[in-house]
Amino acid sequence: MDRVVLVTGGNGFVAGWCMIDLLERGCTVRATMRDLSHGSTVRTAVDSAGRAGDRLTFVQADLTKDDGWDAALAGCDYVLHVASPLGRDADRQRFIAAGDFTWMEDIATTLRSRLGEQANKVPTRRLPDVVVRSLSLFVPQLRTLTADLGRRNALTSDKARRVLGFAPRPATDTVVDCARSLLNR
Repeated sequence: MDRVVLVTGGNGFVAGWCMIDLLERGCTVRATMRDLSHGSTVRTAVDSAGRAGDRLTFVQADLTKDDGWDAALAGCDYVLHVASPLGRDADRQRFIAAGDFTWMEDIATTLRSRLGEQANKVPTRRLPDVVVRSLSLFVPQLRTLTADLGRRNALTSDKARRVLGFAPRPATDTVVDCARSLLNR
């Protein structure tokens, strides 16, 4: 049976590649766009082999409005949400969406302290950098890590905060929620 997948943000870069993959897998793709005049350009880019035919359709829907979503979702088996409701201030800009830097040791300590007995097997011992460097002489896979040992990668989301109002969740909450979801499986 043919699966129907709604892809939001149909004229976006990421959505385009998602649609190509879905079509290659035999899915029917319905893509949302704020402006349907982009449909022919997207179809040309996505369906370069010309095999999608009626398996690729476009519907008008805007993430910032309620109109059109019921019709867009009707008959869909799945939704692949890759659209982003960014305003004109964000158009064609790049943003870093990152929270605070966290060491693996800090993650382990957080899991142990917040999950109690459920995290008993989480290791908290630290492997000294000198040991990793020494082992990299004999284990080639470790060589790619040695340049980053002890380096704190500092990224800033200041632009995303200022332009988009981006506010990342605390890393500790994210790590604990992720661990809980894995434990509940």
